[in-house]
Amino acid sequence: MAKTIKKNQTAEIPTKNGSKYSYQYVDIAQIHEYLEENKMSYYQFIDRIDGDDYIMTVKVNAEGKESLPLRGSRVVDATLFGNDNPAQKQGSALTYARRYSLLMAFGLATEDNDANDLNVIKEITQEEAEEYKFTFGKYKGKSIKEVYETNTSYIQWLLNNDKTDPRIIKMIELVTGEVKLNEEELKERAELIAKFEKLVISTKSSKEKLYEHYGVENNSQMTNEQLIDAIVIMES
Repeated sequence: MAKTIKKNQTAEIPTKNGSKYSYQYVDIAQIHEYLEENKMSYYQFIDRIDGDDYIMTVKVNAEGKESLPLRGSRVVDATLFGNDNPAQKQGSALTYARRYSLLMAFGLATEDNDANDLNVIKEITQEEAEEYKFTFGKYKGKSIKEVYETNTSYIQWLLNNDKTDPRIIKMIELVTGEVKLNEEELKERAELIAKFEKLVISTKSSKEKLYEHYGVENNSQMTNEQLIDAIVIMES
């Protein structure tokens, strides 16, 4: 069971219509406090994978033993509104990725999803969602509808991946009618991925062969059913 951390920060960001949107989040300092209380530490670095930057986290226990690097959040390109400062927004994107990578690496959970700290998803219109084209990955330059019609599983993976920009999630929902997994389902998925990673190490299984078997590039693209199946195989 994941340890739940209470949100301790509140912030406001302006919307396109001139109002303000409030949200709460857990800051990195609070995560550090929890880790210090439990005699744990870590270090992070950025690794470029398939053309995208990911936060990698190495956990360090009380004896100083380090874990293998754990892939965390992708560092998204921040979405800008009006006179937003690009450097400041990208800094927020990096902080967001670091924070969520820590939550995933140490099996921590917040009271609810605070992914809205980068963008105001309520402001996205149907027209904006239809016109959006991916700026990353193998479908760069393609619309959500184009990709959904040719590779539905990829869109479903993006929708339920906690690394995906929340604005993209909202646009996927508007274009496809698909719905993101709820908080409990996402927690279950995070636990399955963590268990998958642990078993790969303890059983010295080949990730490459597992990915080839399920037709994916990494474990975050696996469905919950595939993760459970792989876990059963490695435990047997």
